[in-house]
Amino acid sequence: MAPRAWQASMSVGIETFDHEHRQILAMLNLLQDAIDLDDARTARLLLDALVGRLAEHFLSEEAYLRGSPGLDEHIRHHDEARAAIADLNRQFHAGGLTATALVARLQDFFVDVLIPEDQRCIGGMEPLGRQEKGAD
Repeated sequence: MAPRAWQASMSVGIETFDHEHRQILAMLNLLQDAIDLDDARTARLLLDALVGRLAEHFLSEEAYLRGSPGLDEHIRHHDEARAAIADLNRQFHAGGLTATALVARLQDFFVDVLIPEDQRCIGGMEPLGRQEKGAD
């Protein structure tokens, strides 16, 4: 499977979050590399690290939006994302999903669902007391 490359169109306009998004995408690509090399140990470590990094990212966004009108909606979206990621992980560990399929679904979910939601919710907001805008 071909790696997913960061594109400027994925930017949310806040460098902190764009940086985190690039890191997560890089981790997904490294996970696919480990799978392609049949390195199960590294793949397990990367999957665990990826799930942890996503959790940190969600908390970072929620802290940034604290006090903003869209916070509750974004937390609900993160809760749905956590449930979807946990379900994919369960399917994988139950043998219902291959490692390659898991990475493909995680990549699609990240690029096609999480980033556009962040663009919609975070990119258009000015959280209270914050005006950090960056270019990619």
